[in-house]
Amino acid sequence: MAFRLRTVAAAAALLGLPAQSAEAQWPQCAADLDALRAAAEQAHEASGTVASLEASLLETRDAYTRCRQDLDVFRIDRDTSPLRAAVIRDECNQQVQTYRTTERRLASEVDQAGNVFRALAAAVQAVELSCQYPLAAYAPAQAPAAAPSPACEHFLGRRPGVPLESLRVLCTAEMPEEECAACLGEPQG
Repeated sequence: MAFRLRTVAAAAALLGLPAQSAEAQWPQCAADLDALRAAAEQAHEASGTVASLEASLLETRDAYTRCRQDLDVFRIDRDTSPLRAAVIRDECNQQVQTYRTTERRLASEVDQAGNVFRALAAAVQAVELSCQYPLAAYAPAQAPAAAPSPACEHFLGRRPGVPLESLRVLCTAEMPEEECAACLGEPQG
């Protein structure tokens, strides 16, 4: 038993993992996954709110454009009463006010969404630490152009839970640097 604990501690030190038993982190891993789920739900709600406000902003802009076009038509038509032109002008002014209000709400919601996404990123990092599984290493930085190479799959499959920094060092010993960057989802260029 003592030999296995020393072996685990030595392997953990080499890979940059904390020197404690794997079972000691599972309760924290489960708690962090629950926190990640909640953070993802908040991010989903925030993105839905921003999308809704963007659509509303476009609708308001289009309504204002139509209103201004109607006003221009009334100005060209000399038989139109000045009262009708004033009503349309008021409607256009109301559209401008609605647009500005929606624009301010959108800016505020985008700021709040930024905070929510920073909390989501922190929750991902907490899961990576407590579960000892590098989620970001397996998430592509861009849309994947092709399936990972067999060498990449083999490399990552043999190292579950290894921190990304350690993967970067270990990868270059087995594959060319460019292939490592693609394997670990790092941006090319």
